[in-house]
Amino acid sequence: MRTHLKSVCLVVFLFAVTLSPAAAATVWTDRNADGLPDSGIQNVPAGTIVTLQVWIDSGSFVWTNYLVYVEHASGAFTKRNAGYTIDGANFPIDYFSHPRGFGLGGWGYNNLSGITQIGWMQFKFLGSSAINGKCVSPIINPADSYGVFCQLGTSSTYSLFETASNSCFKSATGGGAKNYSASQSSSWGRVKSLFR
Repeated sequence: MRTHLKSVCLVVFLFAVTLSPAAAATVWTDRNADGLPDSGIQNVPAGTIVTLQVWIDSGSFVWTNYLVYVEHASGAFTKRNAGYTIDGANFPIDYFSHPRGFGLGGWGYNNLSGITQIGWMQFKFLGSSAINGKCVSPIINPADSYGVFCQLGTSSTYSLFETASNSCFKSATGGGAKNYSASQSSSWGRVKSLFR
């Protein structure tokens, strides 16, 4: 009887481990097309169309399907357009599930892992004088009020994104637009950990 009970417990444990979500993936937006997360607040004039690349790092998690949702701060942006840079069986772009964001997704990929550019998104910046700027952010909270969030999966398990980096903007003042460019030295420690 004890052996049978131990066997049942082992099977239940292994089943739970197989179905539990893996975590450690990172998702970020990138304005200057260098493949690295943006840092700092970028000064842009109101009315600027901001194009952001969307990147993920799944770490060692091997995936065959994904969903990536990105939202903008209320009142500071309007949605413009989005597209894919990853080739495969991509879903139609989701313009509707989140009123302030876009959704990208696809399935049937051949066991991808590590760093991948998924696509791009465009927003019109309406302006903001907020000291901390207004941001465009990947949604990683599974309890998002619109029921959308970033995730990676296979046919038997999934991975939630543990961290996300956003892109923040405020209105340029004075002599016109200035594009904030992060210094490599200040962000290198974070970048170095992404490219193992």
